[in-house]
Amino acid sequence: MTFFLSVARNLMRKLGFYIFFSALLFAIKVAVLPIGNILGFGQHISIIFAVESVIHFTFWLFVFVTLNCLLDFSVWRGIARLKSGETVPKLLIDIVSFIIICIGLVIGLNQAFGIEIVGLVTTSGIVIAIIGFALRGMISDIFTGIALNIERPLKKGDWIELNDGSIGQVQEINWRATRLLTREKVTIVVSNNFLASTSFKNFSTPTEYFRDKFAITFDYSINYEKAERVLLSGIAQVIESTNIPEKPEVRIMDFDEIGVKWECRYWVPNYEKLSSVRYEVRKRVLNNLIYAGMIPSRPKLEFFDTNYLQNEQSILSDEILLLKAMVIFEKLTDQQIQKIAEQLLPTSVKKGETIVSQGKVDNKSLYLVKEGFLEVFVDTEHDKNMKVGWLSPGMYFGEKSLLSDEPRSATVKVAVDAVLYEIKREDIKSLMQDEKDVAINLSRTMARREAENLDKISEANKKQNKQIEITLAKKIFKKMQSIFAL
Repeated sequence: MTFFLSVARNLMRKLGFYIFFSALLFAIKVAVLPIGNILGFGQHISIIFAVESVIHFTFWLFVFVTLNCLLDFSVWRGIARLKSGETVPKLLIDIVSFIIICIGLVIGLNQAFGIEIVGLVTTSGIVIAIIGFALRGMISDIFTGIALNIERPLKKGDWIELNDGSIGQVQEINWRATRLLTREKVTIVVSNNFLASTSFKNFSTPTEYFRDKFAITFDYSINYEKAERVLLSGIAQVIESTNIPEKPEVRIMDFDEIGVKWECRYWVPNYEKLSSVRYEVRKRVLNNLIYAGMIPSRPKLEFFDTNYLQNEQSILSDEILLLKAMVIFEKLTDQQIQKIAEQLLPTSVKKGETIVSQGKVDNKSLYLVKEGFLEVFVDTEHDKNMKVGWLSPGMYFGEKSLLSDEPRSATVKVAVDAVLYEIKREDIKSLMQDEKDVAINLSRTMARREAENLDKISEANKKQNKQIEITLAKKIFKKMQSIFAL
């Protein structure tokens, strides 16, 4: 009922003038003129209102204009949109409107002026043939536009790529051409005939999401497992891509004199987000390469240098780089970090393995992520195994269990094959016993992080915040003294 009332209101608003004028003409035709003829002044009325035939012709024309507007509001904007859920193509509406108005003109000429329809069609057919020959290119565009609207290989809002590499979003398919808008806000106008006679890519069908890819070359010294971990872990960190049901993949594409050429394939939710997702994936992969100590392969020129020997002590190992990047060890000296790094050994873990489980107290180690990707889960009253976060290269977990003997606060599982470094209590116990400031610095760092996690740090009261941090540091240091026999 609401729909029909809306249609009626819109129709009256748009056709008010037409209806009034049509009613006036009808009244003149059926009432005023006959009455004037009876009273003997019909001739004068005809002169005032011009020729009666013109009135008849105008009447019929407005009848068909009214019919066209009624069709517009009730069918195109109403029933058709409600049933299909999509907007009826403008070109189709224009063509139907043109046909209705032409029918109105033909009937008006026949009824008002007595012009035979057969003769009118014959005469107009010759004229149309002449005009059609002169405008055959434009007419071809029009009929191609009709075909595009019927077949609908593209629609308004789709992102398409032409064979010359131009990419734009469809703004309109009109009588003669299709108008595209690029990401640079530049309009491209393509004739419908050209669009139908050439191939183009549609990024918006059959689904909005599609696959993107890039190539990268690694040296032959990089084994395939390490390359897969680094690349897949980078993609797994981009949530917009991982939310798509399709899975990413990496493949070896070729071998050449430079190295092994890999192709990294991932999914993009829609074309509008292509640039941002592409940037995020490459940024995450680059970050993983840094932590894994890998660089893309490039052409090499080998030569022998007698001074090639370097001081190995001046080169930072992967382990030291990781430890220096960890907030918990930021207060330690280079010598102290070096002692911890000497104890580290890489451990490979496979997808699906559980590293630590929530509530367990048997495992007291701290873990550093060197390669791969891990997911963090917690059990709550309403949701078991709820994913609350993830861990990528350069991150760590388990410091509370290592330093303060607390049970695991979450479950960590491997999502992409990974390489971890494990720091056990015995690895740092001797260091803490020999250098007491290590325990003090670690307790202060943990206190600051814990206070931040509890949202107790704010800029409103710095003195109070500092006191909270000092209190937590003392509490943690006391636990460490008991655990490590300091």
